[in-house]
Amino acid sequence: MSEDKTRTSTRATCPYCQHTSSLDTFRLQQVLGKTPIHCVKCDGPMILACEEQLKRFERLGSTGMVFMLVITLSAVTAVMAIALKWLGVIRGDTQLMTSAIATAVGVTTLLLAKATNEFTFELEPPPQSTPE
Repeated sequence: MSEDKTRTSTRATCPYCQHTSSLDTFRLQQVLGKTPIHCVKCDGPMILACEEQLKRFERLGSTGMVFMLVITLSAVTAVMAIALKWLGVIRGDTQLMTSAIATAVGVTTLLLAKATNEFTFELEPPPQSTPE
């Protein structure tokens, strides 16, 4: 059986030992479903109790399109610069500079999108049920 080597940029911090660990897909679904999970280090139960964190996490989904859009924009800019050079509208050094700028902007945007796509849940201990 093959091992799942997918990486996640979603993490959770334990309220007991302050250990931060990555969440795989199954544990992430448990956190989002407000099901208690256990810390991998101290085995303490923890749960998502803050609705604001859930809203912030849901807003991250829109950054996924940035990767495709930036790659497309960079490719179109490079192709247009090559076509304009071929037609004689711009010089060779201008075409090279345009392609270099488009590539630099694309790489910078991808790095910024990846950095802002990371998220750490601050989980809390589950509420204690008191006998009545």
